[in-house]
Amino acid sequence: MIHVRLTGCKCFSLMLSVACWFQTVTAQDESLKAELKDRSTNVFAEAVLKREVLLSSDDDRDVLLQWSLTAAHRTLAAGELAQHVAREQTLEVKIPLRFPKLNDGSVLETKLNVSASIVTGNQPPILTARSLYVFTRDPFLAKSTTLTHLAIVLFDPEGQTAKTFTDAKIPYTLAGRVVALESLADGVLVVGEGVNFSSHKSLADRLISAAGRGVKVLCLAPGEGTLVKLDSESQKVM
Repeated sequence: MIHVRLTGCKCFSLMLSVACWFQTVTAQDESLKAELKDRSTNVFAEAVLKREVLLSSDDDRDVLLQWSLTAAHRTLAAGELAQHVAREQTLEVKIPLRFPKLNDGSVLETKLNVSASIVTGNQPPILTARSLYVFTRDPFLAKSTTLTHLAIVLFDPEGQTAKTFTDAKIPYTLAGRVVALESLADGVLVVGEGVNFSSHKSLADRLISAAGRGVKVLCLAPGEGTLVKLDSESQKVM
């Protein structure tokens, strides 16, 4: 957090908040540089993986690399490695990380902090950091009750959206034929991706009719055909 106070006709404070998605601070003479290679920010709970740090120098250097993984002012993991960085070459160092277990449906924001310093000398350390968001394997679990209450009806002759819903554990009822949509009086009607409106000529009219009865209609990207634009008379009915 940087605070800047300006004076003049009107005195005011300017506050700048720097978000650390990708940040690298180098020593004053820039003789040593360090940066995180992977820019992805999402990981799964209990994942064991390695993040690469790229070290480079204008001369042969013995470098101490330190890191920590923190969340809510707590240190989840920490370590250090001594490395030799050859002149004008880039060294890739892998940091081992193990992410914590989470309650189902929760999300945890963590921060990977990396410090690189030359073993001999009084130069300030190089700091780099990255926010990492930890998700459970089933992100919809905490909202399963809400999804059930939506009463989703899926019209999906292509089958692609049905597979996606099933894999994501989103509850739904499959409408096998267009005529089945006539009986819907509430809930959410989803038209799956890739539906051919040219082959299902009455589908557009039935969707408009369902919306007029109070059904929430969500139409994903169609394969062919178009939805007819509502005229003023249809809008009055809805």
